[in-house]
Amino acid sequence: METVREKTREESNAELERIGMQGLSEMELAQPERTMFSAGLMKTHATRRALDFRRAQDDQKLLNDRYAQDVARVGEAEAKQRMEARRSHRESESKSSFATPLWLQITGFHPEAEIGMNPNERAGKIAALIQSVERLLRYELKAQAKRLAQKDGQNAERGDGENGESRWARPTHLWDPVRAVCFEFGISPRKLSAYCRELTGMQISLLVDAIRAESLRTKMKEQLRGVVARIKKEKSEPKNEKPGVAEEAEEIFQELKASRKGVRFHRTTWAVEMGFTSYPRMFQSCILCYGQTPHQLEIELIEELLREIAGDAAHTCVLRQKEDSTDQEGAETTGDGPEPSPFQEKPAEAG
Repeated sequence: METVREKTREESNAELERIGMQGLSEMELAQPERTMFSAGLMKTHATRRALDFRRAQDDQKLLNDRYAQDVARVGEAEAKQRMEARRSHRESESKSSFATPLWLQITGFHPEAEIGMNPNERAGKIAALIQSVERLLRYELKAQAKRLAQKDGQNAERGDGENGESRWARPTHLWDPVRAVCFEFGISPRKLSAYCRELTGMQISLLVDAIRAESLRTKMKEQLRGVVARIKKEKSEPKNEKPGVAEEAEEIFQELKASRKGVRFHRTTWAVEMGFTSYPRMFQSCILCYGQTPHQLEIELIEELLREIAGDAAHTCVLRQKEDSTDQEGAETTGDGPEPSPFQEKPAEAG
């Protein structure tokens, strides 16, 4: 009996150490449903392993208690045989979190159960599935963006064999986390896309593009900032004829559009710079996220940048006026003023 307990204790310590190395705390283990989708795929997988481990611990505790009772009743030899029989029976009926696909645990869409669900209940289950998938997709896309940002300083053109790294055994601009998420959930991309389309009208690939488009406005604005400043500096406007912000934005956009007619610009490479695989997908996700085409969004951002430039210029003008007035007041207080001209007539003396 002591040997069984020592073995269980050693396995428990080893498993706890592995779970701890994956970044799970006791507080997170106390709320596995909330922890499972709080971060990326690694935490989801670690949480499921932790649940299995806790379940195995509970089962082992029950086996040990029954073993102690049997030893007192029928002896150690018979108790060992009964314990092995119970263990094999529990293993055959093991309810591992990996035995049932994760998407079935979330939705309960077993063949016999899905048919009997009413439409509202079924839509709610699909919504819960898509929300869980969206959390993991969002986290994995953000993690990939951070990894790419860290590698910006490295040489992207090195080939196989240089520094022990492969040129193509890494994510490209065509990568997305859909297949990895589907593997963890135990569902095919086609089936997940069908559920997503039923709920939202979007395929799962378009959901990924919509998440990417959430940062499109910031990227596009940073790209336009230097262009707007340069074109505005090159333009010479009469002081008496200042166009409005909307008119000036359209003029700048027309100049920007004319500069893109050369062979050095292509919409596909522009879309890749913005984080998309192609321009049509960027176009569709931009309409989905902002209700505008990319060019309409650009004009709106140009107007926003022009207002910022005008606001900065007005603020600088106000500061200069304050500085000039402060200098003038200081000069009047100290009596330091401009020296009188020697050609100025002196005032006539009284009397």
